[in-house]
Formats: sequence, structure tokens, C-alpha cells
Amino acid sequence: MGRSGSVLIFLVSIFVFAAAEEDNNTFQGQKLSWKDDDGLEIKIIRPIAAEKCKLKSQAGDVLEQYYKLTDADGKEVGSNFGGTP
Repeated sequence: MGRSGSVLIFLVSIFVFAAAEEDNNTFQGQKLSWKDDDGLEIKIIRPIAAEKCKLKSQAGDVLEQYYKLTDADGKEVGSNFGGTP
């Protein structure tokens, strides 16, 4: 699936490091949302506290994550929720 400036990605990741919300856009020093140079917006919607992560990713690991894609109007255009990442 191609990337588009009008597509908003909501990510829920099993490997997100987070513990206490510091402000509206960070959680334990980790940014929760950002916008790429091409206009793609990314938002982590369910961060996980670092102390709850029993398995930490390492450089070179292959990671899987859940995602939900919506267009600029908020209409869902893709998701793997209810399936496997």
C-alpha cells in the first residue's frame, strides 16, 4: 500500500516504550505522533510502559505491529486489528 499525505496512520505497537505521559505528544520521552516530510501523519494510540515490556527489540530485529489507516476525512481505508500484525 503506497504512502499518501492524505492518509493518517494510527499505530499500536507491542514494542512502544512508555510509562508516564509528559505532555500531549510524548510518553516517557517517546514521541507519540509526528508528520513525515511527505505529509504522512503517524500516531501511537496505545503506548506501553517500559516496565511492562518483557521483550525488548534489538537493532536488526523484525517487528510486527497493528495498524489502522484512515484518510483525511477519518474514513478507515485499511487495518489489521482483529487479525495478526
